[in-house]
Amino acid sequence: MKSIHRRRMIIGIAIACALGAACAKVKDTDSVAVKAAGAVPQLQSTEQFKKLVEGSDKKLLVFDLYADWCGPCRILSPTLEQIAAEQGNKVSFYKINVDRFPDISRLFGVRGIPLVVFVKNHESKYALMGLQPKSAYVNAINTYGGGPGDSLAAVKK
Repeated sequence: MKSIHRRRMIIGIAIACALGAACAKVKDTDSVAVKAAGAVPQLQSTEQFKKLVEGSDKKLLVFDLYADWCGPCRILSPTLEQIAAEQGNKVSFYKINVDRFPDISRLFGVRGIPLVVFVKNHESKYALMGLQPKSAYVNAINTYGGGPGDSLAAVKK
């Protein structure tokens, strides 16, 4: 039953991305301005990614893997910006463009976007693919963003 649900979710995401790409023939200048002014910085290099993960230790990192052409990614971005502004003391958010950084995409095993990956203690703890309600991201932060005494089992993608 889980595989059927997952397959439907992946098909839905693919359709949404295709529709978003076809319908989103708008200028990218608006989205660039939002990204530049937002609370979620874009990753600039693979080295920056490595330093972030290696230096994070007990802090939760949230990576939003996206593409500029992806409609659902554009829809999700303001939600993540809002959560980042609200939860900034618990977690650090970063955007990773899957087209610009294919090596990082392979590292996370990206099969669909948007993909939001929660990393703590140098390992992937949880991931959410596709558009999810805001509460799903907040719950993941609350679950995986606790201190070193977490008794949570790591959930790998």
